[in-house]
Amino acid sequence: MKNQSKKMTRLSCGVLYACALTCWPCVIASAQQQSDHEGMSMKMDKKPPEKMPESSIEGRKTVMLSQHQQQLIGVKTATAKEGRLVRSLDLYGRINYDESRVYEVNAKTSGYIGELAVSKTGEFVAKGDLLFTLYSPELYQAQEELLQAVETRGKLGSAWEPLVKASRNRLKLWDVTEKQIDELIKVGKTEKFLRIYSPVSGIVVHKAAFGERAIKEGETIYKIANLEQVWLEADAYEEDLALIHKGQTAEVSLPYYPAKEFTATVDFIYPFLESMTRTTRVRFVLENPGGELKPGMYARVGLKANLDSTVLVPRSAVLDTGKRQIVYVSHGEGAYVPQEVRKGFTSGDTTQILSGLEPGVVVVASGNFLIDSESQLSATSGGGMAGMKMDK
Repeated sequence: MKNQSKKMTRLSCGVLYACALTCWPCVIASAQQQSDHEGMSMKMDKKPPEKMPESSIEGRKTVMLSQHQQQLIGVKTATAKEGRLVRSLDLYGRINYDESRVYEVNAKTSGYIGELAVSKTGEFVAKGDLLFTLYSPELYQAQEELLQAVETRGKLGSAWEPLVKASRNRLKLWDVTEKQIDELIKVGKTEKFLRIYSPVSGIVVHKAAFGERAIKEGETIYKIANLEQVWLEADAYEEDLALIHKGQTAEVSLPYYPAKEFTATVDFIYPFLESMTRTTRVRFVLENPGGELKPGMYARVGLKANLDSTVLVPRSAVLDTGKRQIVYVSHGEGAYVPQEVRKGFTSGDTTQILSGLEPGVVVVASGNFLIDSESQLSATSGGGMAGMKMDK
């Protein structure tokens, strides 16, 4: 039994050995055919186009990549298109008083304050409201001169009318109203303390008046700000100034009113830059009839600029070397040619091309950094990616 088992084992090994000798040439032939097929495929991938475009940029050459190499470095392309870029800007600033709507009530003559009708900063006053009463020897004398001129005109006739007008005008220069002057003439009696009224409606933002206090000629007694219209002053970076112009509208949001937006208009662009921040102040005007916007509030300004129609490419397609901007143009069959362009503004993932590229041209949008490295390496050493064993 043992001898028979050994014979069977030898017979099985012999059969297997014979089969191996018979099949091995087939395996080798099959592997050889697969290798030849892969080699032919790689050669076909590397076949250049009939007219190979040459690079016009010094230090860079046209790059040839096989299908496998393109997949390996993740080459993706996009077509340059003509269109208008919408650039969005976010500026930040503060609400301020409209300087053209801030009024000062100044003392036109020296004197003494009697009654103080408005005694608190932040208080609202309407146009024509009493602010304070004022005693001044000059004002008292001017009243007497007016009454004497009126009396003389009544006795000697209209020849004295110019004197009456001159006396009236003198009082008006001291902020005495026409109504007060008419009342003075009607009563025919001087007043020791003349009433001074508010020339505008607004909020008292400064007060230097106190009861029974002496004041000097030219002193500012009140500052009154009309807040029905306010300014918003925001900082814009130097490179964004070309997108901002007078009359442009913007959307304004404030942390104080997170669910509400306001509309502002560019009113003025200051003609100088801050040397440290490289920014320019831009002034916006906002209507504020309800007084919701208060000076000192922080605000965000959203601007949108519709630029002229140009060639547009993905932002990632442009390589900026510092000296020049380059895109890689696909000429098919794995040929990529560096081309110098001049880029404009960028918004989101899209960049303007001002010159150097026509609509419809296919450019590399991904993997161009590695292609550029190969282009420079080929220009300096004649080798590079095409010469490496990357396909195996």
